[in-house]
Amino acid sequence: MMKHSPTLKVIVVIAVACSILATAMTRNHAQELSLTRAQKAGAIYELPLSECKAVRLDDAFRVQPLDAAQLTARLKQQGSEPNKARPVLINFWATWCVPCREEFPDLVSIDAKYRPRGLDFFTVSVDEPELITTDVPAFLREMKATAIPAYLLNAPDPAAAIDTIDATWTGALPATFLFDKSGKLVFKHTGRIKPAELTDAINKVISESQEPEVRSQEPE
Repeated sequence: MMKHSPTLKVIVVIAVACSILATAMTRNHAQELSLTRAQKAGAIYELPLSECKAVRLDDAFRVQPLDAAQLTARLKQQGSEPNKARPVLINFWATWCVPCREEFPDLVSIDAKYRPRGLDFFTVSVDEPELITTDVPAFLREMKATAIPAYLLNAPDPAAAIDTIDATWTGALPATFLFDKSGKLVFKHTGRIKPAELTDAINKVISESQEPEVRSQEPE
């Protein structure tokens, strides 16, 4: 009978161990890749990946396209029914704009505080149109901003939209504009907002919008 040397036995044991370890690592890596893709899709998994279905908590949330004409109509709507008109705050932003992303938590807080008091606030992204169902809503979900109406500017030439908001606006981002209930621009700021400055302007315009109208009475 042929005898195996101790050295050969050690080599065989190491080879088997390496094979087992490599198989386990390959399976783990495949599972990690599947889970990563699932997490990026915003899905919640409670079953094995082969049997599960993706569940989103905010499927109703959508970013809507908005062209210059629709933006103009949205603003003109304010003055058409004085009894229903509300002050309007508009923020223009983009996912690639760092100060836009940094100021968003402040905007979400402002909306939560002032919408119940009569402020109408919506955001307009100037990202590429193909991002309307991917990067843009993903960021807004991350910011917990799904209660705020969100649009993506769908205009080949944004100049018309810029002129609708403010003819002196250069298009720099982020840009925030506040209109009173008659549709008059009363506050504007480019760059990251200063929350105290913006809330002062909002408090003033809401206070003015809630003042009873003084109507002159004809003498009998």
